[in-house]
Amino acid sequence: MSLLIGLEFELAADIIRSVVSPTWQDIGELGAIAVIRTFLNYFLEKDLGQAESEQPAGLTGEGGERSV
Repeated sequence: MSLLIGLEFELAADIIRSVVSPTWQDIGELGAIAVIRTFLNYFLEKDLGQAESEQPAGLTGEGGERSV
């Protein structure tokens, strides 16, 4: 979850930086970064949701040792 929050803060920092001194190159880079981070956020959320819904198989209730 902290990865997602970190990516959001990084995107916000890039947006603020491009607002202060915008050039066409900065705007293009910001657009590319936003698209890449959007895909990263989507797949991270999907993987985290899948990992949370799956229960670890083969674990005992005592001490968390795997049964063989």
